[in-house]
Amino acid sequence: MLRVGIIDDEPHSLNSIQDYIGSFPGYEITLATGDPDEILAAAEKKKIDIVITDIKMPGIDGVILSDMLRELNIPVIICSAYPERALECIKAQVVDFIVKPPSKLKLYRGLNIARERLELKAASLQEHEPYILVTKFGNKNLIKLPVRQIIYAEQRSNYSVIFLKDEQIIYRSPFRSLINQLEPFHFFRIHRAFGFNPRYFTKIESEQIFLSNGTVLPIGRSYSPSLPSKITDYLKGWSI
Repeated sequence: MLRVGIIDDEPHSLNSIQDYIGSFPGYEITLATGDPDEILAAAEKKKIDIVITDIKMPGIDGVILSDMLRELNIPVIICSAYPERALECIKAQVVDFIVKPPSKLKLYRGLNIARERLELKAASLQEHEPYILVTKFGNKNLIKLPVRQIIYAEQRSNYSVIFLKDEQIIYRSPFRSLINQLEPFHFFRIHRAFGFNPRYFTKIESEQIFLSNGTVLPIGRSYSPSLPSKITDYLKGWSI
């Protein structure tokens, strides 16, 4: 049973969405509110799995909320009366955009897309060869990217660049969100703008990491003290 959080400052719309979802098998509503802070608090405590949100709300814009929830690995469905903002929402990597008033069928389809996204992420954690799901800049298609192929990642403005052996992937996602996906697979953040895969490590020298492909990355002051022991522990037996 997947737990759904709904946020809408219009009571009629909130009640309508609740009524629809209440009839769907496999889903339960754990929070329905007009307060974005309540949704964020529930998400941080891992009390919800999927969020359906409006765009224009007091306190915070729904697209900004979607970015914050994505960093917590929670898929978001936007349900809004502003279809002109659909492209903006797609760029924010929401799983679906539904124009108000929503139909029962569209809500059900949106929830099933979110379920599939969650199942893909769960499978990636269980597989022998871990991977993450990314989209290339200008392309909506999901790519299954094995973590072992990623040499390092870099933050540039409000997006990330993933460096492979023969390719660079521009990924329209905040760097922190990308690092959150990679860290469970022993991918180390070493700077506010850099993270690297220790399988490509060669040496540390003068507050810099040297990688086997010739890349040299800076080590941030706050990451420097713990990094040698993390690499040592990895080399003693961890692998990806």
